[in-house]
Amino acid sequence: MPDCFYHHFPGMIRKKIILLFLILSYHFASSQNTITVDIQNESYLTLVGSTNIASFLLIQKGDKIANKKIVIPVSLNKGQINFGQNQLALSVINFSSDNPIAYHDFMQLLKVKQYPQLFVQLQNMSMLPTTNKAATTMNGNAEITITITGVAKNYQIPFTTFRVGDLVTVEGTHKFSIRDFGLIPPTKLMGLVRTSEIVDIKFHFIFKMNNKELM
Repeated sequence: MPDCFYHHFPGMIRKKIILLFLILSYHFASSQNTITVDIQNESYLTLVGSTNIASFLLIQKGDKIANKKIVIPVSLNKGQINFGQNQLALSVINFSSDNPIAYHDFMQLLKVKQYPQLFVQLQNMSMLPTTNKAATTMNGNAEITITITGVAKNYQIPFTTFRVGDLVTVEGTHKFSIRDFGLIPPTKLMGLVRTSEIVDIKFHFIFKMNNKELM
């Protein structure tokens, strides 16, 4: 790793970077390593959609995620952090909503009987440079693969991350079209109620670090 790359960040910032889950690979410079994290129950993922009449929200909380422990291979290449297999499976039926009609339509739209899970895979990420030595929050961009009804699509999603003790919080939002996954926005009442193809996805994940040497 060229020295000039590390000089891009002041010493205090570089130390904080090492402590964050999302950039832990900087701690090891050039080799591939593995990190282990536990997804905390306070995590959540939301999907916000709308019709021409009202909006609706569906949420899956961390306590509904079956496999909370993830072991992730991590490597660094030219300032980009690359991740090995870390696919997170979410049971579609475990989403909930205060709107039972929206929930029912969502289950139908995602063909829950045929595709009971959707998947989220973190491919890589890069951090945005900062000169604020006192910064406790950092920003970056991540490439994430989302698989719905068997169709996988890659998205570039901006995120924010911060660390408190051994807990690292990562959050971000992104808009996508359900047509990306071959899905058709449903209509009801002879077209009087029309569902928008645009969905807002928001993730708020809290990870507990299990690598003692990184704490």
